[in-house]
Amino acid sequence: MPGWHAEDEARRRFTDQVAKILVEARLAPLNYGTLIIRDDQVIEASRTLSQAISGLGLLQEYLDRPGVEEIIVRNGQVLLEERGRIAELGRLAPDAYFERIARKAADLGGRGMKADRPFVLVDLPGGSRFTAMIPPLSIEGTAINVRVFRSEVMTLESLSGSGTFDPPAEQVDGDRIPGEFCPDLPDVARFLAWTVHRNAATILISGEFSSGKTTLLNALTAYVRPTTMFSIVETFRELQIHHPHAARAVVPVPPQGKFPTIAEVVNVLYTRMRPDLITFGETVGAEAVELLSAMNLGKRVLTTIHANSAYDALLRLEDLARASGLPLSAIRERIGRGVDLIAHMRRRGTRRYVEEVVRVDGVENDRYQLERLF
Repeated sequence: MPGWHAEDEARRRFTDQVAKILVEARLAPLNYGTLIIRDDQVIEASRTLSQAISGLGLLQEYLDRPGVEEIIVRNGQVLLEERGRIAELGRLAPDAYFERIARKAADLGGRGMKADRPFVLVDLPGGSRFTAMIPPLSIEGTAINVRVFRSEVMTLESLSGSGTFDPPAEQVDGDRIPGEFCPDLPDVARFLAWTVHRNAATILISGEFSSGKTTLLNALTAYVRPTTMFSIVETFRELQIHHPHAARAVVPVPPQGKFPTIAEVVNVLYTRMRPDLITFGETVGAEAVELLSAMNLGKRVLTTIHANSAYDALLRLEDLARASGLPLSAIRERIGRGVDLIAHMRRRGTRRYVEEVVRVDGVENDRYQLERLF
């Protein structure tokens, strides 16, 4: 079987071998139900079958379909992004099938998956990018993203025809929450839930130990829309998330053997698996650098962090990010641009409550510009 980067001649010979087997099977005579391959079908059938065998199996037809921009697999569920819209195809095969696809893609790309390296990044023939995580890193089945490369060059005329230069027909007022949205919740809860529902902000949930940070994070994730591509990273399984298409990784700390670090996994998720939203159970180390990078590349982040106030949460994030070696002024600028809201939790006796919600409006004269909303 030819590898991903085999020459066209090797692929042609493999297709010829498949055609020969089909002809011999037909003459045998083998008849599986109503499947009988006629002479005029052998060439096309052998081409399709050889591409499936040496390609991505059930996913291959979507890789070749015009208009498909990304193929997404989450625990056996297959989704397509076509012309900017996510569509669900349903469960095309058991999760074990897609794990075999991931392992085959890794092997053919010369990047075999191992127990201490349960993810792969590989370029497919034609330039499409294949990324996958398998257990034990991915705890809810195999997660695959195939970013489809198209060779055609879009002109300004074709971009104009697709609406690239047209303003949105309707702008959603970010400060106005529809009256029908969770009307029974308090104002601060409605505001946070609506913000998460629209995926409109990066939110730090800060507080001391056992102040209810993770409990609030869990509650807010219930408002993530099913069409929002959602990735979760944890050091142990703590969050109770029921999103239908989440890519979820658990990375033990300290790493076991050569198991990938949290920072590596976060980097793979936001650079190759196209999340709209990344949730990180708790920011406590060098992963802060990758989260800042994700925030400043247009990704939304939900995470918790230990701090004694909303302002202290920003200082804590600074301390963690200094592992990157960047000067403090650059780190502060990234935080000011990347973090949108801080919800600070407080504990008094047995009571845990949101003490304040603060908006971060950037940095001016090397100081964070904060506005208390609640």
